[in-house]
Amino acid sequence: MAAALGIIVVGIIALAIVCIAIKIVIALLPAALVIGVVGILGLTFCDDTCAAQGEPVKKAHCTPVKNVESHFEKIEEYVDDVEIAVESVDQQIDEKIEEIEEQVEQIRDNGRQKYHQQIRSMTRQKPSVNLEDILPEIDSAISVVVWAYCVATGDENFKPLITSANDYEGHMEKSAHYSGAAVDFRIKDIGDLAERKELVSLIREELGERFTVLHEDIGKNNEHLHVQLRRGTYDRSIAFNK
Repeated sequence: MAAALGIIVVGIIALAIVCIAIKIVIALLPAALVIGVVGILGLTFCDDTCAAQGEPVKKAHCTPVKNVESHFEKIEEYVDDVEIAVESVDQQIDEKIEEIEEQVEQIRDNGRQKYHQQIRSMTRQKPSVNLEDILPEIDSAISVVVWAYCVATGDENFKPLITSANDYEGHMEKSAHYSGAAVDFRIKDIGDLAERKELVSLIREELGERFTVLHEDIGKNNEHLHVQLRRGTYDRSIAFNK
């Protein structure tokens, strides 16, 4: 799944590069067309006596066309037509880019939802737990926690119990839980205290500096593992997906 998400990200970057290249080409198109038109019309500035059919044109025999102003008027008309055409093409490109971006976003959302469902299937949840409103980064953290629990228990099919996510109203004000940036796991049933501390240490090491991992209420009935995004890496003022 991680490889699929990586492919999606590479695809998004490639699409962005192509869109930027198209924008540059379109931006230079008017100037290129004007130069081409001026060059073509400039060939008519010589009189018919400049050269006979099949003979090379001799520069010394060229005479300016009398009505030069009319040629410039034609050039201006051509330029206006080109600008109108470019604006139309530019609008079509913008619409196409917007359409592609919407498609990419839909693909990304679908991939994220599939990954979320897969992660959810790797855990157990208390009936009151709401896992629908958590940040994608928490899904990634859950996968690491599941792996660590499997290592600690020696059971590769072990499913840790999630006791709280974006649900319980008893958390502190502006808790990371309310922003979908935290999740709690039952840990009191895992071995003795030394083993639980070792498990917490392993998870903390694997998740790295972006996450805060706390072993809370040690020795009490509510002893649990708290995992959240570190403050400053998410918006605490809003609730995810709400």
